[in-house]
Amino acid sequence: MRQLMEIREGRITYTSLSMDLNGLTRQLNRIDYDHLTACLDGIRELAVELTAAGADPEHQREIAERIGQALDAARHVVRPQFRR
Repeated sequence: MRQLMEIREGRITYTSLSMDLNGLTRQLNRIDYDHLTACLDGIRELAVELTAAGADPEHQREIAERIGQALDAARHVVRPQFRR
């Protein structure tokens, strides 16, 4: 939080109060780094699976769906305030 004041001739002529809500949220969030590492390990495994899927579009689509879910899970660990 920051408050600015302008004082002229002993009187307050201007005041402004501002808050950095994103900064406050970052400070209050606790990141579970073990959980984040597990999510990233899962994403790496899915990358290997996607490479191994070759040119099978159905299998690629299924793996892409799982990658999306894994990315969402990792994002929620880092930014839980955006969970819906």
